[in-house]
Amino acid sequence: MDREESAAAALPSAPVAEFDAYALLEPGETIEEAPVWLGRDKRVPLVAPDGLTITLSRKARADMQVKVVYQSPIPAPIAEGQEVARLVVSAPDTESVEVPLVAGATVERALPAPEVAVDLVTSEGTGQ
Repeated sequence: MDREESAAAALPSAPVAEFDAYALLEPGETIEEAPVWLGRDKRVPLVAPDGLTITLSRKARADMQVKVVYQSPIPAPIAEGQEVARLVVSAPDTESVEVPLVAGATVERALPAPEVAVDLVTSEGTGQ
């Protein structure tokens, strides 16, 4: 059973005219940018690899909530396409739908600060 079928199965029985299909995500759409910890880049785009269309009653759509959940900041290194977050869609009287979000770019770990070279100056003692 795919995501759309499971969402449809969770719907309460009501007249069909009370429901609409809502396209929430396009494949490859950037949802937001998340902060990165110890990365060469300070932010990484969070991308929906697949689209998402859900069917809801008009009343449930009015009260729908969408949130992005991830560890913040996301620790580097991060590979493009790596799952780093989830999009959670919830509405009254329906089961929540979770969609993986992936990194839209590779973020390498930042190089450590270069060590400061210290030249020790030695002086020869006199009298020896």
